[in-house]
Amino acid sequence: MSALECQSAAACHGLTDADRERRVDLGVSGSLVVRPVSRDDVEGLVALYDSLDDGDRYLRFFSLYRPPRSFFERMANAADRGGCQLVAVVGDDGVARIVGEAGYSPLPNGNGEFAITVHKEWRGWLGPFLLDALLAEASSRGIRYLEAEILRSNRSMLAVAKARGCVTVASVPKDWLSTHVMIATKPRVLARRTSRPAVFARHRTPAP
Repeated sequence: MSALECQSAAACHGLTDADRERRVDLGVSGSLVVRPVSRDDVEGLVALYDSLDDGDRYLRFFSLYRPPRSFFERMANAADRGGCQLVAVVGDDGVARIVGEAGYSPLPNGNGEFAITVHKEWRGWLGPFLLDALLAEASSRGIRYLEAEILRSNRSMLAVAKARGCVTVASVPKDWLSTHVMIATKPRVLARRTSRPAVFARHRTPAP
């Protein structure tokens, strides 16, 4: 069974990081791999966040926050704290480059708090694909729901969450800027979606 087919908790148990890779064939553009993060990915994560503009930063952090290196070091060690972190990697001229990441941290209620960041040149199908991979990983670990606070102005992320049957939870009283969502990770929910994005053929390598 390939990692792309690994949609249930039973199927995911006992797999190594290599087994859990999700490989996307981009045709003449090569391939993209979604895999668990490693400690060697810190520099790549720093570069990904350095590519964000002010608008991207605001949607991600609700401010123009520029995280220090320790932020990415913690991200690379998410598993040590009971969380999960995935990275999307492509090879440009033989050099691996991280173009997206998705991860969750454990919450006291047993759920996970998730966040996703995608390079601007790879937005469209990659964000939803990363979320589906993260939901599968969370389900394999017994996490029932992933939660996130999303700015109401972040319409693309809200649309992705809605497409996955999210439940909207009351946010901070009188806070009209954001929406709190919960997405079920159960295999029966994931089974309604394809494990492969339908837009591979339409993807084009970003112009230099």
